[in-house]
Amino acid sequence: MEPWLEEAGALGGVDTGKLAGLALRLLHNLSFDEAGRTEMASAGAIPQALALLRSPAHRTGALGLLYHLSLERSHRPLFLAAPAAATAALPSLLLAAGDLRTAPELAALAVNLSMDNQLAADMAGGGALAALLGKALAARDPLALRITRNLAERCATADAVVAFAPAADALADLLTDPTTDADVRVEALGLLAHAALPPLRWRPILARSGLPAWLVAALVPGGAADDIALEAVMAGGALCTTDTAPLLAQAGLGTALVALLAERRADDECALRHAAM
Repeated sequence: MEPWLEEAGALGGVDTGKLAGLALRLLHNLSFDEAGRTEMASAGAIPQALALLRSPAHRTGALGLLYHLSLERSHRPLFLAAPAAATAALPSLLLAAGDLRTAPELAALAVNLSMDNQLAADMAGGGALAALLGKALAARDPLALRITRNLAERCATADAVVAFAPAADALADLLTDPTTDADVRVEALGLLAHAALPPLRWRPILARSGLPAWLVAALVPGGAADDIALEAVMAGGALCTTDTAPLLAQAGLGTALVALLAERRADDECALRHAAM
């Protein structure tokens, strides 16, 4: 039991479990205000709310409050410094959850914290990145893919290779499957841009899956939505190595990129992504 709850319960003569729920509800409502969030973070609300994640009765309320407190980048290091570090609980909660679209507070908190380099490294450790990636691909869950993508962007190369090596085939199949939802495909492409690391042998996967032809089709002007086309540019660049370049060129990737650049020459974001390749 947290000290502030014990003290409040003693003063008010009320059940501390009920008091915790009421306090969380009030704090959550107050945390819609930025100044209120700053005051709560300074007063130590983050470690106390983290401790309440252990209680199923208070978990949803604690997650909602923690999500709001994670909105400011300046607050995120406080999660790492807390005695009950968020990173110790989040991976297990994410893996235990079903579709993360039914757990919006948990998903939103994980997305925010996974954008911090140190928190992401902790969240990805101990095999958690590989487990989360497997869950995301199996469930075709766009929120789980977004979290995994954030972790991959900030994860050490060696850890990422260990996580992605067994999932590379499934990732390619997900992208080329015509039934894959657009929001899932966007996140999977972003993930691929960070999973296509040199130690992974992509050539046999590309040859088997037909992914080069799919990328070319996505890059044809009008062939895919803008967000998918932009992510496809990045994924194509990440996949292009000395080993895979002949396959990608044979599929027409270079020609498609030139045509897309000509068609989108006024689009700064598209041009910059081409340049980044």
